[in-house]
Amino acid sequence: MEAGSGAKSSVTPEMVKTVRKAFNGFLIVGGGIRDVKTATSLVKQVLMH
Repeated sequence: MEAGSGAKSSVTPEMVKTVRKAFNGFLIVGGGIRDVKTATSLVKQVLMH
């Protein structure tokens, strides 16, 4: 999943959760994730179902 290089915001946690429910393979999310804090926050939000 790609928000685009230079995106002002990353893919939403809701979008990642929706794709994860429909797709059981490797899921790579990029674009708009510029630091560890943002990446960690996104992972935590997605894992909380």
